[in-house]
Amino acid sequence: MKTVTVQKLKEAFHLEVLAADSHMDRVITRPRTHRPGLEFVGYFDFFPMNRVQVLGRKEINYLLTLTVEERKLHIGNVVKYHPPCFIVTSGQQEIPYLILFCEQEGIPLLRTTETTTEFIAKLDSYLIKALAPEISIHGVCVNVSGIGVLLRGKSGIGKSETAHTLIRRGHRFVADDIVVLKKLGPATLLGTHNETTR
Repeated sequence: MKTVTVQKLKEAFHLEVLAADSHMDRVITRPRTHRPGLEFVGYFDFFPMNRVQVLGRKEINYLLTLTVEERKLHIGNVVKYHPPCFIVTSGQQEIPYLILFCEQEGIPLLRTTETTTEFIAKLDSYLIKALAPEISIHGVCVNVSGIGVLLRGKSGIGKSETAHTLIRRGHRFVADDIVVLKKLGPATLLGTHNETTR
């Protein structure tokens, strides 16, 4: 199973670490984020605890309406499931109670200045690509007018020559010899290179 560490997310999105910086090696295995709104009011029937938990203005403003005791209870109920990390959006500041809980439980708490909607769209896209099932196959991949074309066949049959001809006609080269195919969705494949042939 493919994984991404919280540290890798921090670096990719230039996130600020607010708590549990010694636990940045925690792994993310699920490709989509989650906003724990219903969980903060006590509904846990479908809580995807293995996903990155994103706290936007709605979640933080709701928590601020609670008494100190209620806040402890509601946050404690979510934190005990130990999700990979929490990310607070929009640069929100009034979260010392959240910092305390995450520090105690060893769950990284990070912050971004981006808005919730923009950040979730970028993070979901990143995680879908990073965690997508993939295989490596022998062939040549080129981008022909925005569509990936995979050339396969026996060695010496002319795959590279065909790719060179397409490149000379203005199309784009993607990978030669080893092509990595990632399944991004039910009908979407992404052809790319591996790190060795990059």
